[in-house]
Amino acid sequence: MGKSRFAAHTVFATIILIIAALWVATGLFSTVGGEMEMQSGIDASQEIPAQDALQTVAFIRATVEPRQRNIRLAGQTEADKRVVMIARTSGAVASLPATNGSWLAEGDLVVALAGEDRKAALAAAKAQARLADRQAESDRKLAEEGNLPKLRMEASVAAREAARSAVKLARAEVDNLELRAPFGGIVDNVAVEIGTWVQPG
Repeated sequence: MGKSRFAAHTVFATIILIIAALWVATGLFSTVGGEMEMQSGIDASQEIPAQDALQTVAFIRATVEPRQRNIRLAGQTEADKRVVMIARTSGAVASLPATNGSWLAEGDLVVALAGEDRKAALAAAKAQARLADRQAESDRKLAEEGNLPKLRMEASVAAREAARSAVKLARAEVDNLELRAPFGGIVDNVAVEIGTWVQPG
């Protein structure tokens, strides 16, 4: 029984060996892709020309060029400081250097009011102050010599101080005739014209 099993294996192996030998003899495994060569009619033993074996490659020579990128940004500007200027005294607008959209530096004149009466009052106050100063100086010398009562000297000093205070008030009224820019910026809106009468505030 053992001999018959061994004989069956031997016969089977022999059959497979014969089939393999016939398969190799057909030439299908003679070169890689043998089936494709047989189907296309190409003989594997023939050499392929070198020019046919090369592949054609297309290329483009790249050059670096600067490009400008445009970026559009939408936004809204807003002033960091804003002031509404108001008149500090009454009067007619005599000068108006500021116009809509004009640029003013700090201290530039925005509007000037007519005030000839205030300017005249300032001149009169200055004259009165000079007179009071001379009178007080003369009375001081007389008081040092003992020829002037103390009460008279005190009245003279008081008159001098009152005259100086009057000059300060008159100068302030004249200064109020002009409005000047507190800081540099663009004029957004001018609500008056030359000849317009304005009130304080």
